Amino acid sequence: MAIVLNVSHGLYNAGLLGFCRIIEQAGKKHLIQEDVPYRGAITVEPEAFEVFEQDYFEYFKAVYGEQMTVNKMLSGFNAIDATSPNLGEAIKEWLGSYAATVDRTAGSYPSAYQIIQKIYGETYEPAAQMKAIKKEKDSRLQYESLEALMAYFKKYRDVFLYKDIAYNILDSYWGGIAFFNSTKVKDEMNALYRQEFVQPCIDAADKLSANGKYTCSECETGFSKKVAGFDPISTWLSDYGVDYKRKPSHDWNFKASAQVCPFCKLVLSCMPAGFFNLKRKGLFVNVNNSIQNLKAFNNTGTKFSALESYDAYQERTYSQIINGLNVQMDRTEMGFVVSDVEIIRREGSSSGDMRYRIQHLDENQLHILERSMPYLKYYEKRFYQLHDVWINLYTEILRRLSNGENLYSICMVYVKAASEGGQKSGFNAQINLMNLIKTQVITCFFRRNGLKGDETALEKNMKKVDVMYHKGIEMRQKMGSTSDDVDNKMRGLIYQLTNALQAGDKSLFLDRIIRLYAATKEEIPSLFVETIKNEDDFMNFGYAFVIGLKGLPYQTKANVE
Repeated sequence: MAIVLNVSHGLYNAGLLGFCRIIEQAGKKHLIQEDVPYRGAITVEPEAFEVFEQDYFEYFKAVYGEQMTVNKMLSGFNAIDATSPNLGEAIKEWLGSYAATVDRTAGSYPSAYQIIQKIYGETYEPAAQMKAIKKEKDSRLQYESLEALMAYFKKYRDVFLYKDIAYNILDSYWGGIAFFNSTKVKDEMNALYRQEFVQPCIDAADKLSANGKYTCSECETGFSKKVAGFDPISTWLSDYGVDYKRKPSHDWNFKASAQVCPFCKLVLSCMPAGFFNLKRKGLFVNVNNSIQNLKAFNNTGTKFSALESYDAYQERTYSQIINGLNVQMDRTEMGFVVSDVEIIRREGSSSGDMRYRIQHLDENQLHILERSMPYLKYYEKRFYQLHDVWINLYTEILRRLSNGENLYSICMVYVKAASEGGQKSGFNAQINLMNLIKTQVITCFFRRNGLKGDETALEKNMKKVDVMYHKGIEMRQKMGSTSDDVDNKMRGLIYQLTNALQAGDKSLFLDRIIRLYAATKEEIPSLFVETIKNEDDFMNFGYAFVIGLKGLPYQTKANVE
């Protein structure tokens, strides 16, 4: 009898996506049907569970193998040229990177040595060999000993890969059971995963019953008998709901009623495969109206070697969200509800503990992102420095827009840095800030008016910021014949105008503008009057004028596209 699993909350959906990815990676896609018997469900044939423990680890090996320490260690050794006159230095560098991993007395690798000794009867002692290699003075003898050591790691590569996968990826999401049980560190990890997650699914497959006495709290599947594997979910999943383990006490015998079936337990163990993982960070986009949409919004590439960084993946994620809205689905036909989109991150906190950070994107926020994308393409792969930290500009802009924050402080940082020396301050003084202002105009409009606002008013405001930018350029041209001459004259004024904008001080800003135009005997543009009426206009028009006054470049939307 086929098993039906449904989309649910974000973390469960990550597990569902991970389960589908693992099955597909194993070449068994024919054993699951997506959005069958209805949208937002998958139908799974029992054969999918037969050797799922092998499929589970093979998926992580295929996708994240290049990240794993044992592969890096072997690749690093293979890169050493045994004939080089600098052999000693190359070995010293390799030892500096990996010796501590090999000769430690506790942790994942020592437990791997125990597994190899117990299962394969291997008597070679890598930790002792590494200590001897470090003491050896002859680089040729060092290399020969290292060669033997690497042959050991190559022979049992999978054992170490499984340990690397467990402690670099899986333990960020779940632990305490199977191979994370401290009493079972010497046992084969495949067998432990099968015992904990896979075998209960196989045993439960023939006990399904629509009117069963026992019901799963997660998928509401009924069972005719209580089967092994029904567990309180929070006892082994990290940061997931109530911590049931800590509730029983001497005066209150708490008993958990919310329990999940073996199938949901296995799905939740697949959660790490639903996230993109890199350097102890994970990211997943939840869209809970169909399996196809869930896959489409997370189809940004999962192969580690194809990506530059976690920031690069976030850039792709935001772009994929917009592409999903624009291209991959018809919202009316498919009943797409954009408020169902959320970005879930698994990241370390300031205290070092792992935490889930969930970012909800409502329809208005997604529309702002969609409309702003043509202007934001300019900022891809650009960075700015703040307090000695380099920040990915594109990702930071998207983060702010998604969180309902404004972009003015970025403009302020760039304008001030350009005034104080541009490149000398660690900034590209030629950055195009007007696209930021255009994005902010779009943001202000839709936050104020929602999706039903008259967009002719938006277009008028876009033209007005263009006018203010050119008014700034015109004033700059009247102030001197050379760029350096103008910058020397305007540095103090630009600093004052930027401070006034930062403080939201309309009176100070207009006072400096009146003095500037009086000094040049020019008529004050009427648009400055509008800055008094509306806070958004004050910031947008004001920054557009200052950007022009500083002489910073401006690419139009057409140029960016």
